Amino acid sequence: MMLRAGLLLALALVLSGCAQMAALQGDVLGRIDQHVERGEYGDALDIIDALRPSHPDYERARAKLPAISRSADAYAERMIREARQLAADGQWQPALETYDQGLDHYRQSRELAKAREDFLADREAYLADLRTRLLISRGEYLLDDEPVYAEIAHVIPESYRARRDNDRHQDDIEDTAERLHTCGMEALTEKRPELAERCLSLSHALVQRDETLAALQQAKRLKASMDTHERDIRLRRVEREKRARFNQVMDRYRAAMAGGDLLRARNALDEAARLQPNNRDLATQRRQLDEAIDEYVASEIERGRRAYTLGDIEEALQIWRPLLRYSPDNRRLNEHIGRATRVLDNLRQIEQRQPSVPLP
Repeated sequence: MMLRAGLLLALALVLSGCAQMAALQGDVLGRIDQHVERGEYGDALDIIDALRPSHPDYERARAKLPAISRSADAYAERMIREARQLAADGQWQPALETYDQGLDHYRQSRELAKAREDFLADREAYLADLRTRLLISRGEYLLDDEPVYAEIAHVIPESYRARRDNDRHQDDIEDTAERLHTCGMEALTEKRPELAERCLSLSHALVQRDETLAALQQAKRLKASMDTHERDIRLRRVEREKRARFNQVMDRYRAAMAGGDLLRARNALDEAARLQPNNRDLATQRRQLDEAIDEYVASEIERGRRAYTLGDIEEALQIWRPLLRYSPDNRRLNEHIGRATRVLDNLRQIEQRQPSVPLP
């Protein structure tokens, strides 16, 4: 017995020292580079880790560590990305093989190992959903076939085979109803009322039991409660988003006002009013904006009038016409534009009536 224990201990010591022994043999730096070239980052890192400071290549091997670690981490990220894409495309086995390949080349990667664990959990959840779908399909199939079996037994009541088939069908119904009941109760525990309601309603349709009916009512109450809760959460989220958007718009309004961009300020204020139509504070900003627009329009009308008085009608129109974006219903502005336009048209007609050949 002691001899066997000694042999086991010796074997363990030999195995644990294999990496270190390999690291001490031959061209250590060359073998590290070969492993890296083949993408065998785990083996390369093991050799570096097994080296002792007394080894002649220790410093040069350690100097390679940062670059190898960066390449190994990039490799792990690429393998995780590829595996996740395969899983998203429904390629479950190739995805698992990709994770395994990644860990085979870089077994030290915690990210790869964690991603593989998450993948297996997702796969198991998907398989559970598939099995549930099969169970529901089985229940619906049995429910559809029940009248047929009953009719066969009614037509040939003396048939042993018909009675046997009907008995087997009833056994299948009992078993499936029980499994559907279990499915519904598990779904209730997991707060999945839609699935619970579907399983329990089908179970009760197959076999009427008071406990299944009570659980079905519980599932319906849970669904109604969760619908209300989710609706409230959704409404609160919408309100938060609207408040955030309102604050952004008002920041834009204040910046536009500070920069004298009155059109941009008006657009922002209009959007703010759509977001919060009952906000009474907006009336103050609206009054301030209207006053600033009126002052600007009046100033520009006067500047255009001075140009008009000096006979520069086109310049006056170039000043007045853009003001329509600020105050389209301004009577004084429209009168100035109308009068200047008529005068300019008359001048052009006079020019067109001038003889093309100069008089002697």
